[in-house]
Amino acid sequence: YVGRAREFIERNAQNELTLMEIQAVAGVSPQRLHEGFKRRFGVSPLGYLKRLRLNGVRRDLLEERGVYTVAATATRWGFTHLGRFASDYQQAFGEQPSQSLARGKASFTS
Repeated sequence: YVGRAREFIERNAQNELTLMEIQAVAGVSPQRLHEGFKRRFGVSPLGYLKRLRLNGVRRDLLEERGVYTVAATATRWGFTHLGRFASDYQQAFGEQPSQSLARGKASFTS
């Protein structure tokens, strides 16, 4: 059930997802799903989704060629509260999203 939920999350990470949708795919109670994710990945299902999205934004920012802004990239990955996103990004990667974007642009101009 954790594997089914993980695959669903990974296939739909850029879409709006709810815990109820993930739970329905897994076919277990929210508590059992939460426990399974904590045991296997160390985070809740929604924590796993957030981590996956943050990694997707980072990858996109580092690979961008100046076409998208940080806000557009974050929004594309399902982040709607940009202040919270920036804080979570900083905490996860030790730099601001704009710094990652600048490094990505610099790598393509070098």
